[in-house]
Amino acid sequence: MEKLFYSITEAEDITGVKIATLRYWEEQIPQLKPKRTEGGTRRYSAEDIELIHTIKYLSNEGHLTMEGIRRQLANRRK
Repeated sequence: MEKLFYSITEAEDITGVKIATLRYWEEQIPQLKPKRTEGGTRRYSAEDIELIHTIKYLSNEGHLTMEGIRRQLANRRK
């Protein structure tokens, strides 16, 4: 059964993206905004996990910069 939300450690395990990188991407990519508990703990949805996979692909395989990734994601939303 798929969980509704994942911790940042689980997101790291699922995506292979380091926690520090996930935090950086949250600052740089407006679409990546996991929910937060009252205590401030990040809770990643399945959609967030999919977005992380997409960002990772665009960065590694597409060789895009953060600006390029932001533009690519903005164009996908339109």
